[in-house]
Parts: sequence; C-alpha cells; structure tokens
Amino acid sequence: MGTYNIIQEALFKRKYAEEILHEGFCDAFERWKVLSNGKKEWEEKNPLIYDVEFNNKEFNIICNIEELEKISF
Repeated sequence: MGTYNIIQEALFKRKYAEEILHEGFCDAFERWKVLSNGKKEWEEKNPLIYDVEFNNKEFNIICNIEELEKISF
C-alpha cells in the first residue's frame, strides 16, 4: 500500500483499505446470497468472484455480482 514517513498516515491508509475491501466484499456476498435464495446448486453454478489486485498503490477489484444480477432478473 506504500511507504509512509508518518505512522498515523500509514495507519489511516491501511484502515481505509480494509474498510473498502471488507465492505465491498460483504455487500457483494449479501447480494449473491439473495440471488441464490439458499439454493446450493445455483451457488455452485454461479460462484461469486471477488478478486483484488494491488498495483501502483491502487486496488483493482474484479467482481461479477452485477453480471449475476443481470442474468438472474
């Protein structure tokens, strides 16, 4: 996530990143569970993808929840 001279700045950046990643995943997972309606077969055929890459001090998140919502409704 980078190198910082001030520990408070490093802590802030880390906490911010954790919140963004955690909240994003939780939101996608909850939406996926609504789509599955508890059906294991649907979940196996339509896995939730939530991949995170970190390049050049930026997160790139690849998530398929919007695609799954489009095909499910």
